[in-house]
Amino acid sequence: MSVGVVRVLADAFSNLDKMKDKTNIFALKVEITDLSEGCWTYKISKINATTFNVAGLSFEGWFSFVFDPLPALKRWLEAIALGVEQTSFTYCPEGTDLRFSFGRAMCTERTDIEFPRYVGHHVDLFEIHYVKDINYREFEGEYGTRWITPITPGECLFRVEIDRKQLVSAFYLGLIDFFNSDKYNPKEWERFRRHRGTPLRKFRSEIIEKYLNEK
Repeated sequence: MSVGVVRVLADAFSNLDKMKDKTNIFALKVEITDLSEGCWTYKISKINATTFNVAGLSFEGWFSFVFDPLPALKRWLEAIALGVEQTSFTYCPEGTDLRFSFGRAMCTERTDIEFPRYVGHHVDLFEIHYVKDINYREFEGEYGTRWITPITPGECLFRVEIDRKQLVSAFYLGLIDFFNSDKYNPKEWERFRRHRGTPLRKFRSEIIEKYLNEK
C-alpha cells in the first residue's frame, strides 16, 4: 500500500472518530462478534431506547460470503442518510431470508412508560422480519438428524424506535470498527475459497460519512 493511500485512510479514520462524538447517544448497538470461514456473526441490541412491547431486546444473526450482503447494506444506509422515508434491505444468510426495514409508522398504542406516546404520534422504526411466504428453520435433532419445522412468515424478530442518524451510525461505525479490529482477518472474508467478500475500501461511503459529520 502506498504512503499516499495510508495517509488518506488515516485522515478518514480520524473523521470517523469525530462522527462517533456527534452520534454518541445510541438507541442501538451493532457489533460483529466473530468472523470464521466466510461468516460474520453479528448482534444488534437495544440501548436506552423507547420500544414497542414486541420482539426482543437483541437479535443475533450472520452474514455469509456466499451471498455477500455488504453492498446492499451500504446502499440501504445511504438511502436512509439521504432522507428516504421508507426503505428496506433483504439478504440471505444461507437460510431463511431476512429483511431490515426503516420507516415511519403511526403509533397505535402507548409505547413508553416514562415518555407516553399515544395514538396519532408518528415514530421512526427499525425492524427485522422473516421474508418468504414459506419459511423453514433447521435444527439438530436426536442422533444428529436434521429436522425442519415451519416458522411464521413475516414474523417481527426485532423492533426499535430510533432516530435515522442513530441507525446509520450504529450499523456503519459498528462494521467499520470491526474491519479495523484484531478480530478481522481478510483471509476469512475477502479471499476465502473461491468467494470474495466486500473489503473495507469498497464498503466506505462518502454519502454516509458526510451525513454523520453534519451537525
